[in-house]
Amino acid sequence: MGFAASQREGTVDKVLADIPKDITHIKKCIVLSCRASDNYFHWLIEVLPKWLLIESCDEYKKFPLLINAHMPEQHYQALKILVGDKRQIIGAKIGKHYCIGKAIVPSKLSRICFDPLAKVVLTTEDAYYHPAAIAFLQERFKKNNTFESTRKIYLSRRSSQLKMRKMRNQQEVEVMFIQHGYEMVDMTELSFEQQIILFESASHIAGVSGASFSNLIFANKRCHVILMTQRGVNSQVIYENLAQSIGINNFFSVLGDVTNNSHVTVQSDFIINLETLHTYLN
Repeated sequence: MGFAASQREGTVDKVLADIPKDITHIKKCIVLSCRASDNYFHWLIEVLPKWLLIESCDEYKKFPLLINAHMPEQHYQALKILVGDKRQIIGAKIGKHYCIGKAIVPSKLSRICFDPLAKVVLTTEDAYYHPAAIAFLQERFKKNNTFESTRKIYLSRRSSQLKMRKMRNQQEVEVMFIQHGYEMVDMTELSFEQQIILFESASHIAGVSGASFSNLIFANKRCHVILMTQRGVNSQVIYENLAQSIGINNFFSVLGDVTNNSHVTVQSDFIINLETLHTYLN
């Protein structure tokens, strides 16, 4: 236990921190993580491009990687493609304590506003994607298949554990997309490589704003994209800017009315007007 001794008579010593007894010591490492690295969007868009900086420095070639141990399998699959089997990977676990002698923390290439405060309206400057980061991801992961992109896919969020950002008339919206030839896809059931192939093969992509849209990086530039989200906070700029940085011009945001107008945030539930949506499907 660390504490500060009182300097005056009659005052009490102050406890500064409880020093844990069980500490894992790491001589040196590269911290490949971020505040929300367990989220697919932040992992793919913010964390993985850091590898571009890491591999450019010969002095760090033998440094192990320290990553978040509590991530979905798709995250590890993507990392393995990048680093192979030779680099040591250390998974940092929740509730565990680590003492690191030398930690290398690479900077982010892109800049994305993370979970803004209530009533904050995002601007186009709140989502910047560095061209080098986009090019890096496409070069390392795209399959460059020669097949024609013809599939119309709807990104289902039915298996999502999030209790926020729900589309309240989800069933009616999905029925409309199915009637227009879209197939329902749950991205959590696909491996990382399967997600890449899916987006490469798509001529149309639609769904509620969410991390799955990060895969637009692998989509055909002629792809037709429909993103549904809440009105009032301009949260669509996160993926509008991503699409623009990739060169996708057919990007359409369908904005729904929030179900609680007194607390409009990027996590608010919303309802999509079916008549409005219909105009984007024809």
